[in-house]
Amino acid sequence: MSRSLDAVAAFVLRLDHFRAEEHDRIRATAGAFDQALAAIRACLDAGIYTAAQTVPEPPLLCDGALEQFLDFCRGLGIHDVMLLEPMPVRRGSPCAPLDEPSRQRLRELHLRAVRDPALPKVTTMSFLEGPQFLGCQAGFTFLYVGTNGEVFPCDFAPLSFGNIHETGLDEILARLARCIPAPSRNRPALRLRELVGDQTALPVPWDRTEAVMKDYDSGELPDLMKRILP
Repeated sequence: MSRSLDAVAAFVLRLDHFRAEEHDRIRATAGAFDQALAAIRACLDAGIYTAAQTVPEPPLLCDGALEQFLDFCRGLGIHDVMLLEPMPVRRGSPCAPLDEPSRQRLRELHLRAVRDPALPKVTTMSFLEGPQFLGCQAGFTFLYVGTNGEVFPCDFAPLSFGNIHETGLDEILARLARCIPAPSRNRPALRLRELVGDQTALPVPWDRTEAVMKDYDSGELPDLMKRILP
């Protein structure tokens, strides 16, 4: 094992389907499926905790396809399957949020995988970030830093709270604490998209973000957080 891999504790790779042609279509790259499997096998061979991550399209949630996907991941030896939700970040986006029955199906799958040792570990944001559990923690317990240093509450909310090369991390954290004082049981990325309106230049700069956040209310705390936070 190389020294660079020696320091890697976990590896998360995008795997969108158990069929090569579907994965390549979603990634818009011929051969992407084979590259993904080669990377997964290399990490497993190196003894690295390896997770597959996907944003399931509606067909993957129907007719047993999701179970086939989990069986495929288990056969590869993957330790964790992470199922995210599609999240539009601007008006007019072709991406649509999951409907509630699909979201509930993912929650039930999360809990079933906990009880069934035949299944790989399944982590669904529909459960973890649901109103009965942690809710959305964006900007509260985590943040997202872009490649150019812009800091956002998460990668689904492209509202900049400053650039670490210009503003400094302490001031950016203070802005986040002031604007997002608590987690939300709703989906703030969708609410923030509404507040941003028809803003086309993304990311939204801090001066515009500051104005937008004046109208943001995180609302009622998620159920579990009510028991944790004072």
